[in-house]
Amino acid sequence: PLSTLVMGPLAGLPPLTAKHLWILANLVFLIPLCWLLRSITGLPYRRIALLFALSFPLHRNLLYGQFYVLLLLLIVAACWASLRGRNGLAGAFLAVATVCKIFPVLLFVLFLRRRNWTALLSGAITGLVALGVSIAVFGWSLHRTYLHQVLPWTFRGETLPPYDVASASISSVLHALFLTEPQWNPHPWHSSPLLYALLQPTLQMLILAPAVLLIRKSICTPERLLLEWSALLTAS
Repeated sequence: PLSTLVMGPLAGLPPLTAKHLWILANLVFLIPLCWLLRSITGLPYRRIALLFALSFPLHRNLLYGQFYVLLLLLIVAACWASLRGRNGLAGAFLAVATVCKIFPVLLFVLFLRRRNWTALLSGAITGLVALGVSIAVFGWSLHRTYLHQVLPWTFRGETLPPYDVASASISSVLHALFLTEPQWNPHPWHSSPLLYALLQPTLQMLILAPAVLLIRKSICTPERLLLEWSALLTAS
């Protein structure tokens, strides 16, 4: 629920005006994002700019007024801080990213596997503060609904239309293959809720487990750290 506060300052404006201002804000977010990516990777600005210019997800983000640019900025800032030994700051950035979109919580596995207790403690404190602010603003009833209804849907991959394979998710493909739904999917390849229940967590773990298990506490070179962050983010 706290993620809705990102749009709070724009909520009272006419929709088109709000969208224009949010697009401008996203373009501003690209400036520190470019600097952080150059600082982390050493790539020249022209290559980073070319990457942004050819990014279809960035185009969709601007078209639909999403906040993935801000989310990416927070994750990259956490990675940048971690590479420079600013572990408390890294944990705080990652916690803020998590309250905006649930999946960055998986990146805390990096800190857990590397026994980075400072980052974990900072993330936990920042997350609790964010949760306290959210409850103070929206009340407990809304959060109870989120925990009991919305979050389980999210974990099952059903926050978007679950039979839309264009979303290119494991969940949507398995829905289309194995789950019967009279209007959306009347003729699946093989109707079997059991296969769906077994394959969904298995396939997810086959993608996520290597990224987690290959984290090595004993290797702390910048190249290794960047590889681990990139692998776990992609798997997430």
